[in-house]
Amino acid sequence: MTRLTSIFLLFLLSTQAFAARLTLMNGDSLQGDLLGIEGSTLRWQSPMLGELSIPLSKVESFNSDTLVKIQGRDDACSIIQVSNGEMHYSCSQSQGNKMDLLAVDQVEPFEQFYTQDLDISGSLSVAGVLSRGNKEEDDWDVSAKVGAEHGDYRHEADFKYDNTDKLLQSQQTEDYKLGYQLDWFFKERWFLYTDVSTEMLESKNIDQRHGLGLGVGYQWFKRRDLSLALESGLNLQNEEQTGSSNTEERLNWQWALQLDYRLPFSATLFHKHQLSYSMQLAEDWELDTETGLKVPLGYGLSSDVKFQYDFDNLPAEGAKRKDTRLTVGVAYQW
Repeated sequence: MTRLTSIFLLFLLSTQAFAARLTLMNGDSLQGDLLGIEGSTLRWQSPMLGELSIPLSKVESFNSDTLVKIQGRDDACSIIQVSNGEMHYSCSQSQGNKMDLLAVDQVEPFEQFYTQDLDISGSLSVAGVLSRGNKEEDDWDVSAKVGAEHGDYRHEADFKYDNTDKLLQSQQTEDYKLGYQLDWFFKERWFLYTDVSTEMLESKNIDQRHGLGLGVGYQWFKRRDLSLALESGLNLQNEEQTGSSNTEERLNWQWALQLDYRLPFSATLFHKHQLSYSMQLAEDWELDTETGLKVPLGYGLSSDVKFQYDFDNLPAEGAKRKDTRLTVGVAYQW
């Protein structure tokens, strides 16, 4: 009797351990449990096949007993069922939630969320420049970017530097920009952001410009093949122009977009723009855009080609309204 009871208990425990089940679009079914969702990929632990990475587009349904952390939720959540492209889940502070499966950006075990390290990435780029407008130049520039993510928080710092001799004038100009932004995901795909920046643009007759921004953003997609984020908010700028002892202070409304799209052969098309509109003067607005193509070369290296277009409707005295800039360079990513 004792032996039969032990066998029954072992059977019951093994059934509970692998109670979660994953069903694919082709009808295949796997026992195991959920390890997490990252972008467009589901990670599943199978007792027979080990850890698997499966595109979400191939998942028909699954359930999991593991308490998970869903981006934008502070409390632990339980995935009740995923079916018909929707994920139904309940959290300790709210019940009966659902969202589109392909819209889920990040899910991980709740315990792992509080013990994981920072996910740090970055890039360093050196590029040749062909520029026309306020700059008539053929030269080089350097830029760097560092990002870190931990749970509901995302950090990004960037630096750009350009020291150039103008072709049509015996004059050297120096431009640089240093910026930092913090994003906090307070709800699925929604985040609050704050940013600070300081820059010098001698090519545009701006000796100093400092900015402090606050707004809200929406992470429409964040997958390996597609990333799209929209931002809108207010930015307080303090600007000192060349030859002027006065410091101008203005409040701007800003709207920004950032897009990354994976093409065949792992090439990436990227585009970002930012529109700044003065709250005090309707004619004072500025548009900055950047569009390009990144092609991997291997060993963390990539070839970058990008086109920048800037338009300032009310530029500093002596500066032109339009700038175009074409850069071709090599970047290292980690």
